[in-house]
Amino acid sequence: MTKELIRAIGTSVALEPAAGIRRMFVCLVEALERDRGIIRALASEVPIGLQSNILPEVEAQLAQFCRLFMAKHRPDLSDAEIEEYVYLGMALTFSASLRIAIAREPEMDRERLIDHAVGVLTAWLEPPRNRTRTAEPTLAAPGLIE
Repeated sequence: MTKELIRAIGTSVALEPAAGIRRMFVCLVEALERDRGIIRALASEVPIGLQSNILPEVEAQLAQFCRLFMAKHRPDLSDAEIEEYVYLGMALTFSASLRIAIAREPEMDRERLIDHAVGVLTAWLEPPRNRTRTAEPTLAAPGLIE
């Protein structure tokens, strides 16, 4: 899986953002699908928790790709911000790819799920437009919860 990921990294960095992210994501989903039995066995042996990682070598390769990709497409970000994106991106990528490859509901379309996941990950490459940080996060839209 790591060798496949390294090959995909080599070609993905030069692609347009959505195409590069999709290539990496599809490579990961296909590898997880192919090794479904092993992945399930590993997942059942590892205690679930915030720091659980059943594929540390794969995640390390993917994290390096994300750093390069973010540096290329978001030169406005500091090193600390890139690391924050990579930290969250790894969680989103692995969670989504595992669910798509191993735990997808039968009625759900694999390619559409991949497209949705890539859309979320690609959105990070767009610089924020006129966003301001608020002191207190809004928990719900007005009128949604009474």
